[in-house]
Amino acid sequence: MRTTTVKLFPAVLAFVFFLTLHPTLSAVEDVVLKMAGIVPEKSIWGQQFNAAADEIKKKTDGKVRLKIYYGGVQGDEISVVQKMRIGQLHGAGFMAYGLSRVCPDSLAFSIPLLFRNAEEAIWVREKMNEYFRKQAREKGFEIIGWTNQGFTYCFSKDKVVDLAALRNAKPWALEKDELCNALFKSASISAIPLSVGDVNTALQSGLIRTVFSPPTGMIVMQWHTRVNYRLDTGLFYSFGAIVITSDQWNKIPEERRETVRRIFQEHIVKLNAGIERQNNDALKVLDEKLKVIKPSEEALSEFRELTVKVEEEMTGKDFSSETMKVLKSHLEQYRRENQK
Repeated sequence: MRTTTVKLFPAVLAFVFFLTLHPTLSAVEDVVLKMAGIVPEKSIWGQQFNAAADEIKKKTDGKVRLKIYYGGVQGDEISVVQKMRIGQLHGAGFMAYGLSRVCPDSLAFSIPLLFRNAEEAIWVREKMNEYFRKQAREKGFEIIGWTNQGFTYCFSKDKVVDLAALRNAKPWALEKDELCNALFKSASISAIPLSVGDVNTALQSGLIRTVFSPPTGMIVMQWHTRVNYRLDTGLFYSFGAIVITSDQWNKIPEERRETVRRIFQEHIVKLNAGIERQNNDALKVLDEKLKVIKPSEEALSEFRELTVKVEEEMTGKDFSSETMKVLKSHLEQYRRENQK
């Protein structure tokens, strides 16, 4: 018996050594992705996140699991990014603001009046997927997929028809948002900086009287109950993204990474379709309740002049001139190929 054991020992040792050189064949630790979002769990975001989590767990035999914190319980998007950097969280479903903290040049998408419709906005973003993924990876983040949030509109207690009216309408500015700062600075507008979680109370108290949001956001956050008017022009098209830290993403074995990415992307397709449907439905609901204001050509011209100033203010500071050049090149290509 002792002789047999001695003879087997070199073989066992060699097998263990082989496994250390081939970790995919040895036991792999389970990976938990702790993720956060400001959206409620019952929102379409929450529904698709939960569905993706269930499918990922099933398709990876429980080796990759999601733990999701909804409703801003982990703080606003700045707090979430900070927690991701130190490893307390591993990922998030970001709106445009949070996305710009992990991929700064994505802020270029949010220049006011840049896109005429959703089709060209999405086409340009798809052309630049890898461009922005590379930038995010350089900063330690993996963009898993993009969400289409739709156009943002101006909603107010007051009749805001032009920049002069906006100056007197106590507009809200998202705290530490470079786009808001540049926009209001260029227009000589004094805005009230607040986090998303403080907006409803501020509308109720009268601290602010004007907000900017996609239609679905207005209803989900219950802001629509505090306003009276909607300016009928899409000010800018917003994108969000599902983002995971590179450190945690790379802990997932490569073959499972592709499974996780595929499942997320399949549910993002459903999420985007749902967001578009909900935005259309929300706009109908809002327009039944609110007074819709058509901006004059003079007001639109004034907004366009402001857009030029905002772009000049932000280019080279908040996002690179190269990014804006690439973005506009794709936009021009789309318009050339889709001229009617």
